[in-house]
Order: sequence, then structure tokens, then C-alpha cells
Amino acid sequence: MNDKAIVTLTVGQKFSQQWKNFCYKNWKNYADKYKYDLITIDEPLDVSERAQNRSPAWQKCLILSSAKTRNYSQVVWIDADILINTEVAPCICSMIPEDRIGGVKADAYPSKEIYYRQLKLRYEIWSKQNVNYIDNLTPYLYYKNYGIETNINEIFQTGVFVASPKHHCHIFEKVYHEYEEKGASAWNYEMRPLSYEIIRSGLVEWLPPEFNLTVNTYFNTHYEFLINSPRNTNRYIRKVSKLLKLEDFAYERQCIQTAFKNSYFCHFAGSGFSKMKYILPTLND
Repeated sequence: MNDKAIVTLTVGQKFSQQWKNFCYKNWKNYADKYKYDLITIDEPLDVSERAQNRSPAWQKCLILSSAKTRNYSQVVWIDADILINTEVAPCICSMIPEDRIGGVKADAYPSKEIYYRQLKLRYEIWSKQNVNYIDNLTPYLYYKNYGIETNINEIFQTGVFVASPKHHCHIFEKVYHEYEEKGASAWNYEMRPLSYEIIRSGLVEWLPPEFNLTVNTYFNTHYEFLINSPRNTNRYIRKVSKLLKLEDFAYERQCIQTAFKNSYFCHFAGSGFSKMKYILPTLND
């Protein structure tokens, strides 16, 4: 047994199999390289009615109190829809003291100013398309929309974090037991209250954005032509393309591979596992 572990949740046979097909070997290489144990939790840690009525994502708040993790000095949570650039990614725990919580600012890439400028443009497009969205144009609104009044001006992206069962279990359990899910995925499940409680604890150690670089953020910044293509903006074209199993936009493969090369942990949030197929050939070279 090593003194640190990487943990993820893969509930459901289909989801679990997809993670094994796309991610297991990649994660195992990183774990072996830096001497982590790799733990996959494929059954809910809480099976109560309340737990069943909200996203399994909330259960990441229980991992530090799980019998599987409580004896580790540090635990690295990684959402299952992430691939690791093992050639360049440093040891994430080496950057975080044991009594601190490590994570990435959700709006850090490529800079806070550019992030919100791109988000504003996205909202303008969605308004023209009559797409419903939650206005999160500032960190203040991000929390206020959920019902949290705060002057905190940062957002902790909870897809990747480093924490200690010994030091931080109570923070995560508080979020799990005291906050409720709002519903649709646009509310980000547990992320708003968990971000708030982690930051207000004063224990955050910020990591470089490469440790949780989301593909959608990278595309919004560098490849707006992909985001605005009819394939992505016209629901009829999108539906027909999916039914006919048409190939993706010609340049999408190269763009995703570039995003991966410029990240440590490449987060496919919103894309699931389907886009990972473009990375696998480079991992197997």
C-alpha cells in the first residue's frame, strides 16, 4: 500500500466499462509512475433515497470518510471523464502540503478576463438561439444563483482535487449533508457548494490550470469555429449526424489532440467518453 491514492467513481455497468476501456491503462501508468494506489468505486457509498434522487457526483464528498481511503495521507479525486498526459504531468501531490486542499480555478484558463469574455459571447449566441442557460458571468452570480451569498471571487473546479482524509473529511461531509441538488446539469451538481466551502475554509492551494483543463474551455478560447459550426449549433443537423453516425468536424480530432498535449489532466466534461477516441492512438504510440 502506498501513502497516497487516486480515486474515482464509476457507478453503472456501462459507465464502468467505458472508463476501463478508455481510461484505466492511462491512469494506471500515471499511478505507477508516481507511486499512487488506484481505487475505483463502482458502487454508491450512500444508497439512501436522498442519494438515489441526486447525481452520483455528490458522492465524491464522501470519499475521504470511506474505509477504502481513510488510511491514506493524501487522496486525489479525478472525475472519470479525464485523460492524463502521463508524458508531462508532474506528481500532483508533490505540489500540495498534506494539510491543504489542492485544486484548479474554474476560470483560470487562459486568464480570468478572457474566460469571462468568451463566456459572455457564448451567452449572446445562446440568447439568439433561445437556449436556456444560467447566467454565471461572475463568481458572485455563480454562487448567488445557487442561493449562496458571498463575496468570494474564485471558483474551485471540483473535477480534480487533492485532499487529506485526516484533515479535510469534515468539510466534504458538511457539503454532502447540508446542501441539496438543484436538478439539471447546468447547476454543476455538487460543485457550487463544495467550491464555496473549500474556499471559505482558507485551506486552498491553487494548482496550475493544466491539472484540470476542460476541452470545452480550450475550444471556446482557441477554436470558436468548432463551437459555432452548424454541426454544434443546429439541433436538426446534430440529430441527423448522430443518427447517421457521421464523422465529426474534419479538424476536431487535431484540435482535441492539441488540447490534450497542452494539458496535464484533460477533462472531457460535457463530452463524455466519445471524444477520447481521438487521444487513444497517441497514448498507444
